[in-house]
Amino acid sequence: MEIWLPLTLLFCAAYFYERNKRLAYKKRLLAMSDKREAMRACLEHLAEGVVLLDREDRVLYANHAAALLVSARAAPEPGHYPYWATFSGVQNLTELIARSGHAESLRRNVVLAGDSTRMVRVTLAPAGESRRLLVLQDLQRDEAVNRKRRDFVANASHELKTPIAALMGLLDLLDVVAEEKRADLLKRAQSNIASLANMAEDLLSLARVEDPEWRPSPKVLSLDDLIARLADEFRSKAEAKGLDFEIDHALVADSVLADPVCLETVLRNLVGNAINYTESGRVVLATTRPQLHSAGQTGACFEIRDTGPGIPADLLSRIFERFFRVDAAHSRAKGGTGLGLSIVQNMTRRLGGRISVSSTAGEGSVFRLDLPINPGRPLPGQEMAADE
Repeated sequence: MEIWLPLTLLFCAAYFYERNKRLAYKKRLLAMSDKREAMRACLEHLAEGVVLLDREDRVLYANHAAALLVSARAAPEPGHYPYWATFSGVQNLTELIARSGHAESLRRNVVLAGDSTRMVRVTLAPAGESRRLLVLQDLQRDEAVNRKRRDFVANASHELKTPIAALMGLLDLLDVVAEEKRADLLKRAQSNIASLANMAEDLLSLARVEDPEWRPSPKVLSLDDLIARLADEFRSKAEAKGLDFEIDHALVADSVLADPVCLETVLRNLVGNAINYTESGRVVLATTRPQLHSAGQTGACFEIRDTGPGIPADLLSRIFERFFRVDAAHSRAKGGTGLGLSIVQNMTRRLGGRISVSSTAGEGSVFRLDLPINPGRPLPGQEMAADE
């Protein structure tokens, strides 16, 4: 009896020790599995292609971007990993990988065979004793972003240069023209100064709404008060041009949750454009009944209708581009910067809303602004961020 007791205790201790070891091991395996799945999810969202190869150049893993870049013929599946030559449809990239040693690291720009316009930066490096990591960066995509930036700087410089040059010329003339003409020169100089101020304000607004750190501050806004403020601001401007300015406030809801500065900026741009480009007829600021969408009912819908010249069908897709003008001469004469609709589109996205336009040349245009009930949940098909 004296022997069995310690043996029993020893057996129990060994049993619980082994059980705890198995549980700890199982817990570590689950944690590693979770980390692996989290890493896989992250890699799937990368713009760069990521491929893991074994010593025989079989594809152990390839994310979606890599499969697209190399025109993948087959996807790796658990337990079945295709050779790179079978996986990839790009011959020169396959030859480069075959020539490189398994312990070799390289970085090289390669034009993909069969696509003379697409260049990728290939990075190949060891990833342990028997694996290699292949990273593919699409330089064409980066170049497109850089080209947009260069175009923006060039366009902004041109737009700023025009009023500055005009202003310098007008001021130079002040000393040489007759006294009775100086008042006209000063008036024209003031107009160019106003254009510069508008350009600076619009550039600052665009920079603010495209800043990923900036967030709108939604508040409950009275639609009656909002419409009344806009009517007071624009009715006299419309009447000065001989236009009828109408309010069609048919919205059932009496309030909307939105950033007040963003929403008023969007509506002022749209109503101001309608008045500037309409020479006869009327401009209507309407609130319409919310329409049902797949994600629920929108919080508010605004329509700005005019009887202006309309927008040609082939230009409708470009009107939200920075510095694009349907009628450049008319826009500059009115002090327009060509940034208003780009600001409208970006602010609408940050509000979680959607902006759309329909137009018939010679008959007028209708801009529609849809806002969601909850600004934190954008409408279907609408992204919250900026970059165009």
